[in-house]
Amino acid sequence: MSELNEVIRQLKEALDRIDLSLAWENLPVAAIEEFKMVLDDVRTSLLALVAAGGPSDYNRSLRRLRMRRATQICENTLASLVGGTITPRTPEYAELKSTATETLEQVGPLVET
Repeated sequence: MSELNEVIRQLKEALDRIDLSLAWENLPVAAIEEFKMVLDDVRTSLLALVAAGGPSDYNRSLRRLRMRRATQICENTLASLVGGTITPRTPEYAELKSTATETLEQVGPLVET
């Protein structure tokens, strides 16, 4: 069995165990959110691996997928802001605003002229 097949098998077993435990336990929202982030990171890494033409192409593929995902999240967030489902009264609004500000400060110098 190849190393990748073994990793896939282990992931499947872990997800099966998690699925069983979720059916029997009340997990806190924070744990579920963390789990979703980990799954999204794993999904992105696997997609990059599949899309890569070889080992040297993996990092480039991973960067492209992360940028695409970040763009989708920003577009969805913008739509929610415009649509009024995210407002300054939303509990995570201050954190969103702070992160967006910091991100723009870092992206600004990178803009090609």
